[in-house]
Parts: sequence; C-alpha cells; structure tokens
Amino acid sequence: MKNIFICLFAMFFLSNCTDDKDELIIGEPNNDKENILPDEGEGIEKKLFEVINLDYKGLEKVKQYYEAGNYQLAANALLDYYRMRTDVVNPNVTLLGTTASAVELNIANQALDYRFYVRNFPETRGETDGVRDESKDIYYSFKNSDGTINWDLKVDGITDNEFKYQRHRHQWMVPQAKAYYMTKDEKYILSWKEVFTDWMKNYPCPEVIKDEYFPWSGLQIAERVSSQADLMTYYIHSANFTPEWLSIFLTQYVDQVESIRKLYKPEGNILVTQLYSLTLAGVLFPELKKAEEWVEEGTRKLNEQIKEQFNPDGIQNELDPSYHVGAISDFYNAYEVAKENNKAHYFSADYMPSLRKATEFVMDLVYPNYSVENFNDTRSGRMQKSMLIKNFTRYAQMFPDNEGMKWMATQGKEGKKPTYTLKAYEYSGYYMLRNGWDQDPSKVSMFILKNNYNPKKKWHCQADNNTFSLFHKGRNFFPDAGVYAYSGDSQRNVYEQTAWHNTITIFENNIDQMLGKFIYKGTDGNTNYIVTENAAYIQKETPKSDVLNHRRSVFHVNHNDIDNGFFVLVDELYGPEKGQKYNLNFNLCEGTKDGNVVVDNDQANNILGAHTVFKDGNNIVIRTYSENVDTKTALTAKASNISNDHGVVSYKDRLRYLITLRKGKAETATRAITVIYPTSNPTGTTINAEFTDGGYTGKAVAIKVTVNGTPYELSYTIPENNN
Repeated sequence: MKNIFICLFAMFFLSNCTDDKDELIIGEPNNDKENILPDEGEGIEKKLFEVINLDYKGLEKVKQYYEAGNYQLAANALLDYYRMRTDVVNPNVTLLGTTASAVELNIANQALDYRFYVRNFPETRGETDGVRDESKDIYYSFKNSDGTINWDLKVDGITDNEFKYQRHRHQWMVPQAKAYYMTKDEKYILSWKEVFTDWMKNYPCPEVIKDEYFPWSGLQIAERVSSQADLMTYYIHSANFTPEWLSIFLTQYVDQVESIRKLYKPEGNILVTQLYSLTLAGVLFPELKKAEEWVEEGTRKLNEQIKEQFNPDGIQNELDPSYHVGAISDFYNAYEVAKENNKAHYFSADYMPSLRKATEFVMDLVYPNYSVENFNDTRSGRMQKSMLIKNFTRYAQMFPDNEGMKWMATQGKEGKKPTYTLKAYEYSGYYMLRNGWDQDPSKVSMFILKNNYNPKKKWHCQADNNTFSLFHKGRNFFPDAGVYAYSGDSQRNVYEQTAWHNTITIFENNIDQMLGKFIYKGTDGNTNYIVTENAAYIQKETPKSDVLNHRRSVFHVNHNDIDNGFFVLVDELYGPEKGQKYNLNFNLCEGTKDGNVVVDNDQANNILGAHTVFKDGNNIVIRTYSENVDTKTALTAKASNISNDHGVVSYKDRLRYLITLRKGKAETATRAITVIYPTSNPTGTTINAEFTDGGYTGKAVAIKVTVNGTPYELSYTIPENNN
C-alpha cells in the first residue's frame, strides 16, 4: 500500500555550513566542540524561512505568521502542515501494518547504548543452532569511557575503509524509526535526536565538499539524504518532533542536498545514488525553494546516465552483479517516486525501456536455488533468496509483459517458464549454458562463463577473465572466491588474485587486461557452445603489445539432458612468447577437509584433474588433456578460500590445483581440453579427449571426447563474415 509522505525528510541537521573543515584531521571529528549549532531549546532557527517557499500552496498561515514576526507560530503552522499533508507520496514506506523485524529491533535497541550497526561489520556474528542469525549480532560500541560518543572509533584488525565510511551513513536510524512506529516508545526518537545532534556538532557541513573528507562526500551524504525521508514519515507525529526541531533539520537538510550538488562522482554507482537522492529530495520536498532545481537537475542527469551506465547488452558498466542490482534500484526508485507524484514527465521516453535488459540479466544470472555467484565484488551471502524474489517481483511489476520474470518472481506459480538454454551477454562478457529452468534445483545444470570487457579497469571488476562456475543439481562445484574486503585490507588482493579463479595465468601472476571479447556461439545437434577470448597479458616495455591471448571455448554436450549432460573446455593460448609456462587454475567447492574433493595426479596414465565423492551421489570428474603438459610439474595441488560475505572466510583451504603447460618454441599456440563430467559414479568413470583438427588455426576447433566408451565429436567453424 502506498504511503502518504506526510512529512519532510528528517535530516535535522543542525546549523550553518562552516569553512572550519580544513582545520580538522580528514575524516575525524571536530574536537574543538564549538557550540556552532543552534540548540532546540533556544527557539526557532530563523533560517528556516530562507529555505522554504512561503508562497507554496498550503503555507498561507506560515507566511502570515512569519510576516507578522511571530516565528514560533509560523513554525507551529509548518509542522501542522507536514503532519496533515496528503498530496505527496513516498512509495518507499508503508505505514499500515509497519513492523520491525527481529534484526531491526536488535539494531534499534543496541543503538540506544551507542552500539551502532555498521553494515558488514558486527563485532560478533550471531548464530542459532549453528546457522547464521543476524538478529543475535552484537555491534561495536562507540561509547567512550566518559559516556560520550566516539565517532572516530578504531578497532584492532579492521583496516577496511568501509568501516570508517559507513558509520557516517547512519544505517541504524531507520530500524530505530520503525521500532518507534511499531511500539510508540519515545526512547527511539529521543535517541535519534541526541545521536544526530552529536554527530552534527562533530561533523558540521563544510563550505567546500572534498572527496577525501569522507563524512561529507559520496555515498555518505546520498544515503543520509534518502534515508531521512523514511525517518520523518515514522516520527512526524511524535510529541518530541517539535517545531523547533523542524526548523533545525529543514535548514540543514538543504545543506545536505546542496552538498551532493557540489561534488558529483564522475561516473559509476555512487553517481546514480547521488542523483536518486537529489531527485527524491526535490519530489518529496516541493515546499523548499530549490526543490524544482533538484528535480530538474537530478532527472536530467539520470536521463543521461541511464545511457552511460548500462552497456549495450544491459549490464551496468562496473560489471558487478550486486552493483548492477543496486543501479536498477536507484534508477527505478527515482522514476517511481516521480511517477507517484505526477512528475514522470521529467524522464525521457526511453528511460524505462532501458532497464528491461538490465532486469533480464539478473534473471539469467541467478542459479535455480535463487542464489548468485561471488563474481567480482558481489557477496552471495548478502543476496539471499528472499531478496532476489523481492527484486523479481518488482521487475515483473516494472515489465508486466515479461512472463519469464513473472515465473521467477512467483517461483513457477505464474507466468511462463523460459525455454532458452544458452544466453550470451556479448558486450559485457557473461555467458550462461543450462539444461533448463526447472524450479527444482536438482533438475538443473547451469554453467556461467565470465569474460568481462573492462578496458578502464573499473574497481569492482576483478581480473579473472574466462573464469567460470558450475551449478549442478543443487551444488556449486566451482564457487568464486569472492571479495572479502574492499579498500584498505590486504586480504582483498588475496581473494581477487587471478590464480584463485578458474582461468589461465602465466605462473601465478595476475592478468594485465580485462578485454573480454565474444567470438562465436551456436548449437550443433544437442550441443550448445560459446567461444570467447581475452588479451590477458601485455608486454610491459614500450611499445606495449599483447603477449598472451586466451581463447576459451565451452561445449555443453547433451544440453537438454540433466543426467547425461557434461561440459568441455577448450583453451587455446597464443602470442609471441616462446617456451613460456602457463597454468590452468581450478578452484573447487567445499569438501576438501572431509575427503569429498580429491585431486587426481597420475601423469603416467594421463590422468590429471580431480573428482568429488559426496554421499548424495551428486559428483563430478574433471580431466585435462594436452600435448603441452609440462613433464616436470604437470599438476600442483594448493589451496584457496571462499568468502561469501564481507570479512568472512566461508570456507578455508578448499582444493585448488593448477596444471602447468609449456609452449613449444616452434608452436603457434598452447592447447588443452578439460572435461567436466557430472556423475553418480566418479571412481568408475573413464574419460579421454584429443584434438582432431590438425592444430590451431584461430578459425575452427575439432575434438573427440570419449566418456565411458561413448565418443563425442565436437567442433565449430567460425564463419568468414563473423563480426
């Protein structure tokens, strides 16, 4: 149900922007403790009447009292106006039946004692019967020994800058507001006012907004601006939301929004969030003098950015699935709030159609059990089934003619099941091969190849081109390592290293380039295939040139048959280097410690790879064949970790192995075939593979794979006119 936004944004910021910031240590509080902020007990902040439009319809009494010099009655009338306002709709909040979840109540109550929720950084992770339970998390205490708030809290062992940044986004305040609305306990609004007052005294608005002063830049301001709309909705009828308080936060809310305009990010997801917040403020705050400017500027830039942010195939250009989902949300949220308030005309006619392909990518990327891979900076632990279904439901509402989306949103109860089994996002570099779309994960096999086109090396895209994952009958056999941390933590470099992904490296050096290129795709009988390439390494000296190009072809054999389907990888490595050593890296699933993931290293019998022996019978056998296998170090077993959430080692020391290939001095290319065969009989499966095409040409591949005595001839030829 839509909610009437009977209030303004609750950004009760507390006084003038100052130019004292340059005297402060970057990112640290104002330790001078100057009382530069108006006190609620001192009466009405007169700047209120400089930021509101007294000629706005409905503010007649406010203007009358103001012109008579009675600021108190004017503020009283303004508060009454906001409490009674019914012509502005905030689609982000539903007051009817509002409840705070157990997680939100935990956040709200701990904040009363200055234990502030900072997303992804609990002091103690809660569990119930061995299962992660966020409602039992304990958050870090920001309380000094004298009872004051320590906004500059440092915790031993936390070097990730996000811990410093996100505390300034005040992520515990909305849960407190929901707790208030549900219980009507005034302690929550009193906590809100006290804590935010203290924050503003420590971090007054700077005259000049600079990126390095993180409390007042980027997402910190944008998230504060947007979240305050919800706070005001929940708190507006509290006796502790006084006319004096209204006058304080309204004037400072303008400072917040204007601060966004002073320093936009040049591109990326943060810019979209800034523009969404700017548009939201203008739409939901039409009584402010600058509201129309905010709406016009925000929507104009959003119309521009929706063309810039999404690649031609619909994927957000940072190539990270989680930020892609966030970008869809921000772009659509801005449109939705404008539409609900009769301002959709600010958006171009092609604005909403531009999001269609973006939503379909999410549908194509999600595994049948409604989970996602840790590709790039995505944390699969944060994209739970409930969240994904909520998004699919929204996407189905955005595009009601998309029957496949409706199928995903309703878990197969409505809509139509998609039928395609190969999907290529050719520009951005995501490729999906699957046997079908059954809602039962045990009936689906799904392979994802990731070969991103990222020439600008955007931050959230990891250098792991041509890596892959395989979901088969409910098990992810090659989960991505994840991100573990963002900036400031050395573990980020560990988890994002190329060798911890299922692709090629020279020794174990990270690849230099992310120039994923789609080459070809097709279907031959009951086999789907895709061909992609990446110029992985470059010569460091000038003039720079490609040293190693990695072409990876993937065949999905018997692609319609869950019980007999399997996958074949053909890797071709070519470039000017001679006699070079290359590593094919494979990182497997959990189970090494239990003996369920076993390495197979029998070079004498041409057995190089691994297999699994899970008791449920859902297993795989992996075998690699190449004439270029290094005779001294054919296979080396190592270990890598998996992180499904920020700062969490989800599984330590899984099996990682690499097969070393050596390029002959007279050879044009190094080539290898890897067969990944799902089976219930891993120890009784025999596999062989060989090239039958006479050598590398760059135009065609032909191989023969034999599984348990059954031969499979697999091939493709790239047409001369292929683009």
